[in-house]
Amino acid sequence: MKKQILYIATILIGVFIFTLFIPNISIGETTTSATGTSNPTGLADGLNVFKNTNSGLNTGGTLIGYIANIIRWVLGLLGTVFFVIIVLQGYIYMTAVVDSSKTASAIGAICNAVIGLLIIMGAFLITNYVTSALINSGGGASTSTETGTGTSAGGTGAGTPVTNDSTAYKTTRSINYNGVNVDVIIDKPSINEVDVLITYHGTVESDDAILTAADRTLTEFKNLLDSQNMMLVSVAHPQRNILFGDNIKQAEAAFLWVKNQASQDLGITVNKIFLAGHSQGGYLVTRLNTMHQTNGVIANAPGPLDLLYRCQLEETGQEKASYSCDNLRNEYGSTSTNPNAYSQRSLLNYNDSFKSDILFVQGLADSAIQLHSWPTFKNEIGNCANCMASKFVEVPGGKHGAIFASENAKSELNNFISNH
Repeated sequence: MKKQILYIATILIGVFIFTLFIPNISIGETTTSATGTSNPTGLADGLNVFKNTNSGLNTGGTLIGYIANIIRWVLGLLGTVFFVIIVLQGYIYMTAVVDSSKTASAIGAICNAVIGLLIIMGAFLITNYVTSALINSGGGASTSTETGTGTSAGGTGAGTPVTNDSTAYKTTRSINYNGVNVDVIIDKPSINEVDVLITYHGTVESDDAILTAADRTLTEFKNLLDSQNMMLVSVAHPQRNILFGDNIKQAEAAFLWVKNQASQDLGITVNKIFLAGHSQGGYLVTRLNTMHQTNGVIANAPGPLDLLYRCQLEETGQEKASYSCDNLRNEYGSTSTNPNAYSQRSLLNYNDSFKSDILFVQGLADSAIQLHSWPTFKNEIGNCANCMASKFVEVPGGKHGAIFASENAKSELNNFISNH
């Protein structure tokens, strides 16, 4: 009876260790292609304790990554051999009733097999650690991990990025640039040398909705483009639990990742980079235009233009309260006691030193708050002496999303991109 219990316990331990390291082909990350088919991104990577994912190391299509996968496959096969040894020797041990030499031999073989599995476990961990360090050290400042796949931004799953091929895909990815984390949705065409449009969504009620908003914004801008060969990267910038405007850090990190690291991480060549934003996203791209040079910037209904005015209306009950103004009030006090704190974060404070040409689109049937400050904003930019060229497209009857509903605005956007 004791032998049977020991045998069963040994088998269970062997099964546990074996299932950690047995090689597999398709379990793990897949990316959805433009045709809707799911494509495995490579050999699954076994146990991965160094990334918060299920499928392991980011190979990035590199030689190091492929070698690492080969090593893991060899180790997995060796683990299979040791597991079989444990099963066979356990059976011999359990059935060797009177032959003490067979019992001792079986115990020795089982012990050696378990030690072998433990060595394999250590080899797996070392392989993951060394190869991930080598692969991710290429850019120095940036790391990235895929955290979702499929045609929806809310998809789940994790794993290695798509390797250097000509597959069209759409995936969600967590990136880190200079210590700043942000999620992005990548929509890559079936070419590897691409111009990139980075998009920024508008205000959301909860940060739980930012991936959905980012996905919707990507789709809306993609539908405007004449060219089908542009890669889109939509930034899921946070909003709810930070002071208005502080998400410029995530907005900038995503841009710098595309500029400096995306080519290496995705196995592509990034040529031109454009920024496009709607509403609060328009606010962010306008601010980014005072910080970095790109090939061009598109801002639809950027705002809030004047936070001081907006928050004053909320304080007097003329407008519905928003968390943006509530957060500022909790931090700085009311608009009457500390007006400069509100003005400094307003877009009216970022209307000069544009480093790239910018296209503004504004619906003339937008909200009263937006249109109240629009003439002032437009006039100050028109008088800017140290700005690159600015163009204003005003859409009669257009509402807050005028760029997505106006054929004229769509034409202006595509002309702007083609001419830059």
